Amino acid sequence: MTADGEFARGLAKGRAAAVELDRRLREDSRFEALIGGPPELDIVVWKLKCASAQRASELAQAVFDACAASDLHLALVQLPLSWFTGVLSSEGAAPAKHVTCLRSVLMKPEHLDWLGRIWDRLSEACAELAGE
Repeated sequence: MTADGEFARGLAKGRAAAVELDRRLREDSRFEALIGGPPELDIVVWKLKCASAQRASELAQAVFDACAASDLHLALVQLPLSWFTGVLSSEGAAPAKHVTCLRSVLMKPEHLDWLGRIWDRLSEACAELAGE
């Protein structure tokens, strides 16, 4: 293991893929990325922009399911709303404190080469849901 070795180059490619996915998410009006800035390693987390945390959580689950059907593996994670900048309305008596988000780990060097396909599958899943 050296700074310029094969393992280090693989880690760098995974991080480059994560940074590029994060950039695309931040530029797309359908999504909101974490307020902390770009990923430090290979994990990217985002939520769908919606009027409420409940709706954003429902859509995250639907996108997760649609992506799984197209062979794109994402994960779901519950995070505090305070980790995002968007203001969401409350549909219940008490304001929501958490929202279900999507999470992607781009740990393989190949993810950088596959990023176009990953983005296309994510976009297609979201487009299908817009038609509901």
